[in-house]
Amino acid sequence: MRSRGLVKSFKAMIVSFIDRLSVSRIMMVAVFCALTHWSVAGVAQEKVKLTLGMKNVTMETVIDRIEQLTGYAFLFQGDVLDVSEKISVDWNETALNEVLNNLVEERNVKFVIANKQIILSKKGVQPKRTVQGVVTDAKGEPIVGATVVIKDNLSVGTITDFNGRFNLVIEEENAQLMVSFIGMKQQIIEPDFSESMEIVLENDNTKLDEVVVTAMGIERKAKSLTYATQTISNKDITRAKDANFINALQGKAAGLVITPNAGGAGSASKILLRGNSSIEGNNSPLIVVDGIPMNNSVEGQFDAKSGGYNMAYAAASEGSDALSNINPDDIASITLLKGANAAALYGSAAANGVIIVKTKQGREGAIRVDVSSSTMFETPLVLPQLQDHFGGAIIDGQLSGRSWGKKISDQTPGENVIDGVAGYSGNDISKFFDVGSNFTNSVALSGGSEKVQSYFSFANTTANGMVPNNKFQRNSFTARQTYKFLNDDIKLDVSANFINQKTNNRIGGGTVYNPLYNLYLAPRNIDMDYYKNNYEAEGEWMANPIKIIPKYTGGIGRPEYWKTDLALSGPKQVWFQGRGVPAANNPYWLTDRLAGEEVLNRIYGTLALSYRINEMFNVQSRVNYDRSETSGDTKRYATLVDPTGQYIDRGDYTWYNKNRNELFADILLNYHQILNEDLTASATLGGSLNKSDGNSFWMRNYGASSVPYYDNEDNLPTTIN
Repeated sequence: MRSRGLVKSFKAMIVSFIDRLSVSRIMMVAVFCALTHWSVAGVAQEKVKLTLGMKNVTMETVIDRIEQLTGYAFLFQGDVLDVSEKISVDWNETALNEVLNNLVEERNVKFVIANKQIILSKKGVQPKRTVQGVVTDAKGEPIVGATVVIKDNLSVGTITDFNGRFNLVIEEENAQLMVSFIGMKQQIIEPDFSESMEIVLENDNTKLDEVVVTAMGIERKAKSLTYATQTISNKDITRAKDANFINALQGKAAGLVITPNAGGAGSASKILLRGNSSIEGNNSPLIVVDGIPMNNSVEGQFDAKSGGYNMAYAAASEGSDALSNINPDDIASITLLKGANAAALYGSAAANGVIIVKTKQGREGAIRVDVSSSTMFETPLVLPQLQDHFGGAIIDGQLSGRSWGKKISDQTPGENVIDGVAGYSGNDISKFFDVGSNFTNSVALSGGSEKVQSYFSFANTTANGMVPNNKFQRNSFTARQTYKFLNDDIKLDVSANFINQKTNNRIGGGTVYNPLYNLYLAPRNIDMDYYKNNYEAEGEWMANPIKIIPKYTGGIGRPEYWKTDLALSGPKQVWFQGRGVPAANNPYWLTDRLAGEEVLNRIYGTLALSYRINEMFNVQSRVNYDRSETSGDTKRYATLVDPTGQYIDRGDYTWYNKNRNELFADILLNYHQILNEDLTASATLGGSLNKSDGNSFWMRNYGASSVPYYDNEDNLPTTIN
């Protein structure tokens, strides 16, 4: 983009100042150039007139003069106009628009004047224009965080700053701005490029009459509540479907922060509502689905005491959570209870707020079929910025770790032909990542009579992570029946859900066994393509030292020694570093040879019965049962380098199985009476029961390292995993 320099702008300021002081045109000519004659009349665009005569000068010289006289700046791409072209001009009190038409009409160029700028572009190409303004409420107070987007292209937009101001670059022709803020009426307006816009949003008072679901499934009018709530509709979480629908809640509600897990497809996300409330404890809000509190613990979740160690070092990875299992197309709405008053009925479990999920049910009428299909692709947004000048030192034909060697350009031809060494910056980290994909397809059937309604849905989610071999698949089934009896005084609601999901190669955090750690820190002159195609080869290595006790005496002084020269052989990891360097592993070897699979089967259902005694009293009771079983295994191949720099010399295998059962039951007596237009009385009396149990099994084959001693060297195992 071409923009005029500071010196020329300063000259334009001088000209404008001299013009305001009514200094004669002759003096201005003397200041700038005796070969030209010109004048400026007025400052506003429609009043600017030029008198300018120049012969056989470049287009750039003419543009410079126009900028100096008017204070307007030309903006255009380098290929729009040939500034070296020689032209002659002769304008006498000619309006600026006519001057520009004369200048560009025969050169297939068009112009737009906005904000003291003359924007040039090729005809048929819409130039970028900037619209700016301020968004306030009816009292004139600036609105912070209001959304300003293009109506027909929601991907182009911005939010207002602390002063309510915004700037937005628009390329579309006939674009309309859509301005919105929570609790305000949305506005659709035409952009004004000539001056700063002033947009006033009005309060959306109609939302006060909405009915929201509060604690224990009790419905209340929004205007009757004395605490903060917010409802998110289904369309807000299904517009762009993530493998974990929780991620779609980010930015949809004030005070709600969603942090996706780094484990890739199939991982849980951290949910915070109005910030952390505890240093050591759990800060996640309580999850309630159709009035039933749900255990939303995360498999392998870090606690406050060991979490920092696990996340930064120990290769631990968090699993999925119960909330993410729900099919987003089955959700009718999500309500956030943010304050202590809102969550009081749930006790201390709701100290961090409550997220209430209301699912869909059958509808009266003919059978309706809803089909939804969503496809999403993803690539890394930001990657580390790495230097490309210096590489690792090459000593005795071996590449050293880190990039503390000489310049890559100074490497000798002999060094450049060493396997795994590149004579250029050969570690393009962007090539390591795949294009992530997420395919979600669902079908739902609903229908019924006035007294009986049915709902059934099936959904499949298949995702591939950006890290190679990270895969995720989920199938979910939902069935729900609702009945009404005795003039609708009795309502029965029965639902059942089954979820099956499988996750392969969920990536762990920290430095150990994390492929990104070795990818980012590898020397810049490493030939990563070589190690990608040759991450494993047949080889031989020495087993870890093993204690030998020829005869066990049971007492002190028993004869013993260490066996240190036992050779093992088989497929061996190939990397420029190896044994002796902590966690030095080939990133591609880790994604292929540190394989893990986890399978979750979950079934849960609810039976809810309510009876309206009279206009003031009703009683309701619910029972929910939730059982989940998680099983999986991890295979670590031989020659994996552990955090101490030693080989996992024979490899190892781990299998685990966990199951958990949750039973919830409650009964509530509700009283509600409208005393007059301004006064309503309500009360709730009841109790609830929550029972949970579970068990966990695991086994692990460590190879020879798990045996305390051997009494004969001939018994030492030489097989590897």
